[in-house]
Amino acid sequence: MKFYRLVLLLAAAFALVLAACGDDDGDSGNPTATTTSGSTATATAAPVVATPVGPFFDCEATHASTEPDASYFPVTVTDGNGDEVTITEPPARIASLDAAHTEILYAIGAGGQVSAVDNFSNCPAAAGALSARVDAYNPSVEAITGLEPDLVITAFDTGDIVAAMRAAGLTVLYLPTPADIQGTYDDMKLVGNATGHPDEAAALVTSMISEVTAIEGRVG
Repeated sequence: MKFYRLVLLLAAAFALVLAACGDDDGDSGNPTATTTSGSTATATAAPVVATPVGPFFDCEATHASTEPDASYFPVTVTDGNGDEVTITEPPARIASLDAAHTEILYAIGAGGQVSAVDNFSNCPAAAGALSARVDAYNPSVEAITGLEPDLVITAFDTGDIVAAMRAAGLTVLYLPTPADIQGTYDDMKLVGNATGHPDEAAALVTSMISEVTAIEGRVG
């Protein structure tokens, strides 16, 4: 089973929750901690989470596709560069050029709209079975255009390829790696809005927040 950036970011969020709980208890990571009265007390180690939560995204599971909400279109979203991207109708041929976004698409029920992926998108199995592939490290505008996507989602702008794809007439959603877990949540909602799955994306975010909250409750 493979885990890409989406799952790694969730794991990072868990780590941040654990660190935050330690800070709330006054634990700076040193063997001793000073109380509010100025006396020195022995720091108490944070409890170990015995049962892991997850995995968040199961690569081996079948992720059902749902029909996009056509009434949601046309829709305009703002990408990672601050550019407004207008999508006039539910995209039926999505090219996902990043493994994390591929996972998001399948997780929100948009897997049936994915027609091409990058060469690292092997999760879930349905994505791995797609024959239409794009070289993630050396993407070709000509090759991508030849796939005839009506929406391209990418996390990378190698050689200003985003501008080149747009100049070639492609609709491109550029979403670089988010800086934190909130950015991941925002990206999920944005992808949901762009593909006609806003409710499913919102539910996915709620599920992830619940997992983080569960971890916080165990160590709080």
